[in-house]
Amino acid sequence: MKELLKDPLEVDDVEFDRQKSLYLMIREQITHEDELINERIGWSLTSQGFLFIAYTGLLNLDIKSVVFGAFLPSIIAFLGIILCLTAYSGVASAIASLERIHKYARERFNMDVDGGINMKFPYISGADALSWNKIFGANVAIRSIPILFSAAWLLLFCVPFFIK
Repeated sequence: MKELLKDPLEVDDVEFDRQKSLYLMIREQITHEDELINERIGWSLTSQGFLFIAYTGLLNLDIKSVVFGAFLPSIIAFLGIILCLTAYSGVASAIASLERIHKYARERFNMDVDGGINMKFPYISGADALSWNKIFGANVAIRSIPILFSAAWLLLFCVPFFIK
């Protein structure tokens, strides 16, 4: 990270150090939440991949003679939907935490959209970097991944009922 330097005309050393430590603490919390989101999405995508492999493998086998065999693909699809809802819940809670941190930072550091914070530190994160983030909210693409997988699983849930 770029070295945080103070302008000697603006504040004394004690205030600068206090603001700098608060800035670094907030930045560390944002980094932590970003890593949680990345891990949750990564694990979700990995589990979805395994479930898709299992689903297609079951469709290619003759499992109708096994007890509940015709419903196994639907059971896997239902499990996929449950995992998507769990991933969405985890991601949504981390995003809500990020939004609270951003709100606190704006209030605490008197941020405006163009000027950074009052000590001229770098932006806390890139959430305001794209104009569509201001319209849809930051992390809109990350939020949509579990929703898209849920829709796919919902379609695949119905497939075994229509295959003869």
